[in-house]
Amino acid sequence: MKKLNSAYIGYYGEDNSELGFKIKTFRNINAKNSYTIGYVHHVSRAFNFLLGRAAYFSQRYNKPVREVIITGKDLAKNIGCHPSHSSYVLNTLKELFGLEYVRKNNSHGARTIKLNKRIIDFLKVYSEEDLQAYIMEYDLFENESTLRRLYDRRIWETPDSQLEQEEIKAKKQFLDQKEIKNYHHYTYTSNRTDQKRIRFIEKAQNRLSEIEQEQLKRVKRAEETGSKLEYYLHKVLLKLEQKVSYILNHIHKQEIIEETGSTAIIEGNTKRKGSESYLAATRHAQRLPQGSEEDSISFNEAIKFVMLWNDQANEQGLDKIKELSLNRYNSLNNLCRNTTKGDLFKALSNIKKLYHDQSRYQYKLTLKRFTDLETYKKILETNAYDSRIETTLDSWEEGFYYMQNTRRIENMIPELKTIQEANTWLKSNTK
Repeated sequence: MKKLNSAYIGYYGEDNSELGFKIKTFRNINAKNSYTIGYVHHVSRAFNFLLGRAAYFSQRYNKPVREVIITGKDLAKNIGCHPSHSSYVLNTLKELFGLEYVRKNNSHGARTIKLNKRIIDFLKVYSEEDLQAYIMEYDLFENESTLRRLYDRRIWETPDSQLEQEEIKAKKQFLDQKEIKNYHHYTYTSNRTDQKRIRFIEKAQNRLSEIEQEQLKRVKRAEETGSKLEYYLHKVLLKLEQKVSYILNHIHKQEIIEETGSTAIIEGNTKRKGSESYLAATRHAQRLPQGSEEDSISFNEAIKFVMLWNDQANEQGLDKIKELSLNRYNSLNNLCRNTTKGDLFKALSNIKKLYHDQSRYQYKLTLKRFTDLETYKKILETNAYDSRIETTLDSWEEGFYYMQNTRRIENMIPELKTIQEANTWLKSNTK
């Protein structure tokens, strides 16, 4: 069957006018790969399938299709949910995007779904600010959690030709996030089993760091039980696979360049050059374990972390940080390289969900405890408040205030090129 990665679809405007719109998939991925991918909730799969169905028939009839017919059984088969769950999934999409469903004679649960402008507007959302504005405009606070997951797991995008310059810039930043890259990589290789990924990583296992080798061992032990990998281990597996893929691809490119640039290569020289290519690729990858500079935290980002930590220190019972020592910087850097920078700040925002028994402990948390890898993982995976904590704010309000405070601090910090500059600025701006 033809690869499904772009189409000119139709939709209805706010005045019920018939309009057209070009859509494509991120990184030219086949949309069908996203319908049954694991570790992704059914609403995201259904959203990708809905647009995929419109794209399929638009291509087939060579005209923009604005309405698609979906039955509960059809949806369940394509996204891998139980038929009894399909109604809930479709109703959730209906609430999120104000979709109009038309049932004709209630035949086998068939729904004629009309694509509308709200879906098109959502495809243009690529930043936290725009997402917050979208939630507020359409009063989606009760469905914020679902929409946020869908925001990260949609596979359809808006071509740059239909975006403003600011939107194009926001989309690039969105695509550069490590978690988004991992998801797109996972979707692109959705036909691979965990076992196949592990065998691939083992090809260059000796080029992994000690921490990564331990991670691989943990993944292998979990995989040997025959059960589905927990989400954290699944993310680790993808990270290791991408690093090994980067090394092997870099080696291959270097060998081609060296072979084409030489007029006479004897067998012994070929082996030598191949070895040099391998070492060069490995050296580059070992500098940044995840194969990208975005995984190393800058001095500005480290100071932003410190400022956010100190900002909530009194209220949350944290030990204030007065100086960014090299050890502290390296500890934060290691956390980013084991997960992502986004995860680092997510874990920081999760601290408020932990309970602090002041009668037993002076501090709820110290930076040393926070940067312990096992403690850090537990904080990062904390999804709900401790039952002993009372909060008066909704999750969207907390997210909004946290975002505002983060932006305020980012705007305060000048460009810091050395750790000395970072500490001088921190000292002058710490009360």
